[in-house]
Amino acid sequence: MKSAFALFTILLSVLIPLTAGEPALCISDLADDGRLLLTITADQPGWDSYTSLFSVNLDDNDRVETRTYFPEISRYFSETSELEIQNRFGLYRVSLKPSSETVEIHEMHFHPFFPEYKHPVNGKILPVSSSPDGKWVLQQEADGPVRGKLVLYSSSSGKRLVVSDSHVLSFRENPAMWSPDSRYFIYSENGEIYYVSTLQIENGRLPGKQYREIGTGTLSNMMWTRPDALYYLRGTELLLLRPSEIFTKSFYSEPLPAGFVSGVLPIEFDPNFDSFWPSPDGLSVIILKGKKNLFYFPLNETREAVNLPFLHLSEENTVKQLWWRSEGDVFLLVGESLYHLDTEGENSFRNMNVPQLRRFVPSEDRRFMALLQDNGVSIRNPDTLKELRFLNHPDPRNLFWTDNAQVLIIGGRRIERVSTESNESDLLALSQVDKAGFDSQETLRAISGGRFYRWQADSKRWMETADTSTQALRIPRYETPGNRVYMEENNIIVRT
Repeated sequence: MKSAFALFTILLSVLIPLTAGEPALCISDLADDGRLLLTITADQPGWDSYTSLFSVNLDDNDRVETRTYFPEISRYFSETSELEIQNRFGLYRVSLKPSSETVEIHEMHFHPFFPEYKHPVNGKILPVSSSPDGKWVLQQEADGPVRGKLVLYSSSSGKRLVVSDSHVLSFRENPAMWSPDSRYFIYSENGEIYYVSTLQIENGRLPGKQYREIGTGTLSNMMWTRPDALYYLRGTELLLLRPSEIFTKSFYSEPLPAGFVSGVLPIEFDPNFDSFWPSPDGLSVIILKGKKNLFYFPLNETREAVNLPFLHLSEENTVKQLWWRSEGDVFLLVGESLYHLDTEGENSFRNMNVPQLRRFVPSEDRRFMALLQDNGVSIRNPDTLKELRFLNHPDPRNLFWTDNAQVLIIGGRRIERVSTESNESDLLALSQVDKAGFDSQETLRAISGGRFYRWQADSKRWMETADTSTQALRIPRYETPGNRVYMEENNIIVRT
């Protein structure tokens, strides 16, 4: 008798800390050739639970293969046409080559992944922060419940550099802040802000952190708007910093100020409770004060505050997104409501009355907006908000524009590439399954969101089928001539 490569002891150590109760572990089916199908249902804080599918080859050193990739966090790298997916089971890159019939998905092995990773994690996963070009990954590595290390990895070589060994673990989407051109990132440590140049790392000339200090504060004090423009809001002063000036000033003299004062605000900024968004040209700024009151401040005018746009937020709502389309033209998502500010028109925050809005994603050229709603994606013209096309998709969680005619819809059920012109779609991966098993020919099949899929072993991807019932799935087996599997106290036991 053997236990399946201590898999299920590992499962418990990985998943129990993630959820309020134990994970729902289930044997789905067992094939004659030793393929064991199992599902694991885990809770994602803020969303419903999801069920992941794994295939374990008992006759090949208990090799585990992931069959679904739930996108707890997702990113897209346009330079390499790669999609990044992070969940509690690992960090993955999906190669989106249009000419290939295969979907290449590989694990980033420097990141803890299932089942090799045996250390428990908290309920929310610690997000990585990848550079916009995908070449670098900043990873938080816990030493305890509060602090750990901030480590930079090369995504190609896996080379490791400890950036900070006194990092406060953060569950925010980005524990560091990258410049849009991936040449720099900034991070905070013990109340001070530092920068790192990736070019200096590549040349082996990264100076000590005392020479990379920007000033006092946290990431809440900082905001990139362009590769050459980093804003630093300190008290009432909004400073515009240039990367070259940051390096010169911090290396040869005392930490900042470097750059110049872009404007002075009439209110004090508190990085512990407030947020800010400078306009792309730096002529105005929006401040969220105390998570309740939203102010628009032009920095080159002297209008009285009573005449400036203002929005009061209820306690249950917060600003989830804010997009400066241009100076004086702003879209923001507050709770599930889309607001628009046109300082040349109504000069007020106006509710656009879009129902069931989860998030919005503008196209690269700002000509289109994708509005993610409960049952699909609405493609709209930002000038009029007129709907140009609706893309049906169950449970969209995120979206990326690959060009003006194509989007990647990252859903809770499936991940697909969709044409915004023809509505034709290309299935890239399943996010989760409702049910999975083998058919009479021991081909892997799955049901997800009321749709039926068959696994294609040669191309390593799922294909939707025309099945209209569960009859394609055979009755699950738990015993074959070579193996017998059964549950015992939250472990799966394998007898050979």
